[in-house]
Amino acid sequence: MSAADFLQECTQPFINRDLNPAALNHAGFTRLSLELCQTAQLPVYLADGTRFVLTARIMEFNACLILHPSNAAADPQAGNEGLSVQLQLIDPLISEPYTLFLTAAGSWNGALREELAAWCRKTAAQLPLKPAAVHTFSGELIQQYFAKVKARFHSSPEFLWADFKGAVLRRGDSGKWFACVMEVQSRLFDKTRAGSACGMLPAVIVNLHLPPAEVAALKEKGPPFYPAYHMNKTHWISVELSAVSLDELIELTAASFKLAASGSAGKRPRS
Repeated sequence: MSAADFLQECTQPFINRDLNPAALNHAGFTRLSLELCQTAQLPVYLADGTRFVLTARIMEFNACLILHPSNAAADPQAGNEGLSVQLQLIDPLISEPYTLFLTAAGSWNGALREELAAWCRKTAAQLPLKPAAVHTFSGELIQQYFAKVKARFHSSPEFLWADFKGAVLRRGDSGKWFACVMEVQSRLFDKTRAGSACGMLPAVIVNLHLPPAEVAALKEKGPPFYPAYHMNKTHWISVELSAVSLDELIELTAASFKLAASGSAGKRPRS
């Protein structure tokens, strides 16, 4: 793979992602300062106030992922035209840049490139998609739920998937999810509807993080509570939006919000 093809592979995951400063800070990026450039052995000209950097240890190097969103990136229709994604590797033993990763051949260098590309993909996945690229929800009930969540918990839905109608709600302080809203065929979370025509119809579920004892008690009650779809079934519960009162759902959401405080379970639930 040529250097140009490799850099395009690293850039592509960021296309149609929300690259505003708040979203970048949420993903761990910091604004690139003169002090950081000097510390990380980066060119001083990069510290122009418009670039953001994320650092990590990749194999034996200190890696810096530098994003420079263009003005067009602020336009949901622009697709991040003009976006600059730069990769810098610093050899910590000599405090000098390592540039051969772009041109050198061999299995070791190939493995280094693979890790860098995987890092770019993983990092881009932390950033929500721009509004024009997502499958947003329609319907009065879901909009009422989102409005109540925003008023009480100061959180708006983040649409992380381009090919799936789903959104997450997260705490602003810890960055952890407290709800995951999905539109899926009802047969996927309610096995009694499998094989029936109604099971093929879409339904909105809200996945909430609750104490294991409460999860078990709610599952024992049955509909509108179901074993968590695509989430950890010990710590999460799926609630069918159309079959529960909005007030009850908000109170359950409040409990999930509390568990998502700093010091609780990790940012991203595992299925």
